[in-house]
Amino acid sequence: MMTTTKKHIRRKWEIFPNDDRLGRWCKLYATLNRDGDIMLSRFTHEALGAPESVLVMYDSETHVIGLMPARVTQTDGFPARIRGSYGGRRIRAYRFCRRHGIKIEGTVRFPRVEIDAEGVLILDLKDIEYFKIRRRPRALTTASHNLER
Repeated sequence: MMTTTKKHIRRKWEIFPNDDRLGRWCKLYATLNRDGDIMLSRFTHEALGAPESVLVMYDSETHVIGLMPARVTQTDGFPARIRGSYGGRRIRAYRFCRRHGIKIEGTVRFPRVEIDAEGVLILDLKDIEYFKIRRRPRALTTASHNLER
């Protein structure tokens, strides 16, 4: 058997442009789900100063949620608990959402999250994107793989 390799093949390479856009986890990222859970990426939490709790504020005129770092001892602070293995944080704000009439079907992402000059994380409810959370498929049991030979 004879094998040959073609060393001098002409290829029409296309260069993929590097547009220097940051990946999803290297920029400010926050979501809100129907249970009132506000999820922050580790990057976002660290950009806020990595607080253990936050003040959750609402501007009813502009429909904007604000998160401001708080001391653990502040009575109005909501704990920012670790969620997941990558250091993201979850703020349970169900009662806050109900009090202000914030109703979300499914989960929404805030595409333009920012931290203002006063150190408040701004989540604009007029600027949201709905998306479906992709669940991992269940592992098949060995019983379902029994094949007769």
